[in-house]
Amino acid sequence: MSPRNVESPFIYPSPIAARTPQTSATTSVDKQSEVSLAAPNIAGAPVTLNGRVVPTEVDAQIAEQQKPYEGLVFPVYVEAVVPMERLAFRWHPYSIEPGGDYSNEPTTLVTFDLADAPGGVLLTIVESGFEQIPVARRAEAFKANETGWEEQTRLIAKYLDAHAHA
Repeated sequence: MSPRNVESPFIYPSPIAARTPQTSATTSVDKQSEVSLAAPNIAGAPVTLNGRVVPTEVDAQIAEQQKPYEGLVFPVYVEAVVPMERLAFRWHPYSIEPGGDYSNEPTTLVTFDLADAPGGVLLTIVESGFEQIPVARRAEAFKANETGWEEQTRLIAKYLDAHAHA
């Protein structure tokens, strides 16, 4: 059986309506990640962003795990943005080899979906399409990203808890 999807649901006790969306051409969330707009946003066309790994300031242990990848730049192809509901993008999973060219490899689809839930907001993160990743990288990419999304949900929870009354 080959890995297909990574799914990481998370409920945060706060109504979606209480959150204020923010947008800009360049954004940084608690220095966890930074993105810069690399292509104009043409209606109906995907937008390409360049992500850069920046170790988190939310959790020292995870920041230490991120250190070897600090400064690594990777493309992210934004497929959908529905404020307060959904963010979907494609990327090359586990593309960590310095100087590696992954541009001819298939991408996986990552979705962040928000929905009202009893007692708060349900955030569901799903990464799909691993069956298209080259066999030589597939199992390691799946394992790394499964662990990575679990860590990201913990970081999101810590960040939101720390800023709940800010």
